[in-house]
Amino acid sequence: MRPNAETPALLFGRAFHTLTLEGEAVFGREYAVEPAWNTDGRTKRGKVVRREWLQHEARGRAVLDAETGAAVARLRDCVLSHRWIGPRILEARARDNVEQSVWWSTDGIEQKARLDAHVDDGQTTVIDLKSAVDASPRAFRFAARRLLYHLSAAHYCAGVYTTLGPVRFVLVAVEKDAVSADGVACYQLTRGALEKGEELRQGVLERIRDSIEARWRGEAVDLGYPSEPAPLDL
Repeated sequence: MRPNAETPALLFGRAFHTLTLEGEAVFGREYAVEPAWNTDGRTKRGKVVRREWLQHEARGRAVLDAETGAAVARLRDCVLSHRWIGPRILEARARDNVEQSVWWSTDGIEQKARLDAHVDDGQTTVIDLKSAVDASPRAFRFAARRLLYHLSAAHYCAGVYTTLGPVRFVLVAVEKDAVSADGVACYQLTRGALEKGEELRQGVLERIRDSIEARWRGEAVDLGYPSEPAPLDL
């Protein structure tokens, strides 16, 4: 179980991924959704009722309040009803190709990537779920640049290409207030965006190499983050 310090946003994202990618059974083992209490949780009686529920029903699982649980289920339904991404996620789940890791090595540096889902579409199509305030092309472009999605995409593509062969990377943006598949959008990064991401990835690897070498020489090394990325051309 993750540390108790996990933020509500991280808990929501993790629960959304689990329910959408791995299904009800896995979700039920890891999360407990509180009922909509009829008693005021601020009263003595309300506190007792909730404490008993946590003890006997939650049993150590991560707890979502009723509103959050409903929101997670709503977004799951939006994604799975999408005509392109829904069938592929269900296929990946049926083949146990969800939440899997790939490992590879570059110049002696061990690397790992955790894939949300992947399917065989004549090549390995990697599916990466992202929640978003606005999944429109313009808004998501700027969010992708700010959050360095092209860097993570380059990392995933490097790992999948090394271990599984030709790869296509698809970002699935899901609006947090979506009520239908209309709030879900699928994007592929352009070649230029992926090349920029790979450039940043190589910068990270170079800093790791410098750090490893400096450790043996007993020197300090600048671990500054790679330079600001150029705007994505989505």
